[in-house]
Amino acid sequence: MDEIASKENWHLEYVKCDWQECLLMLEEGKLDIMPDVAYSKEREKHFRFNKEIVLSNWSVVFTDKKSKISSILDLDGKRTALLEHSIQQVQVQEIFKLFGLKPSFIFTKNYEEAFYLVQSGAVDAAVVNKHFGERQKDRYNLKETPILLNPAVIKFALTNTIDTRQIADKIDLHVKELKEDRESLYYKSIQKWLSTKEVFNIPHWLKAAFAIAILFVVILSAAVAFFRYMLNLKTK
Repeated sequence: MDEIASKENWHLEYVKCDWQECLLMLEEGKLDIMPDVAYSKEREKHFRFNKEIVLSNWSVVFTDKKSKISSILDLDGKRTALLEHSIQQVQVQEIFKLFGLKPSFIFTKNYEEAFYLVQSGAVDAAVVNKHFGERQKDRYNLKETPILLNPAVIKFALTNTIDTRQIADKIDLHVKELKEDRESLYYKSIQKWLSTKEVFNIPHWLKAAFAIAILFVVILSAAVAFFRYMLNLKTK
């Protein structure tokens, strides 16, 4: 943001707020721009997004190092921390519903709170984005599970209370330029703050893998429902 602002002669005023509060302020026009927002069609009804993808991301389940949770089925009946009003909330709840799982969701204001709850034993697991999780897991003495959820692309979200099309276009111009230069601040920031190298675009194989996984979930859910139905018929 500073790099773009310096080239556009913008004056930036950073505002600290919890995630839910930030989204509400952006929708009400009390914030102009919010970085690090996962794009969705539902969110596009409330905000303007720039077009250029800034990062790719997905959610990972983290647990205490002694935990035996290793699959999504192990979360049935478990206390699970989930960021309130995040892109994960609706989609994770839908996935759990498809599997017929009934975890006890504990909604948090930020990822730090979610990790603290796992560390303190207040919850069994936390769903956070992979970038935060990989950087902070050692600090909270947690481990990453193989459970991956909710692939997403990260962009800048702008308020719709004023005409922000030109601002979004300028952001796209500079993000694209930064991504094309391997020596730019974009890549230096990724190297400094993120643990993965290829983060600005979701690989095609990963998209295909998630699509297959979702199809598998649907088929499995239908099969479970059918066998439950047949079991009920036989036991009546």
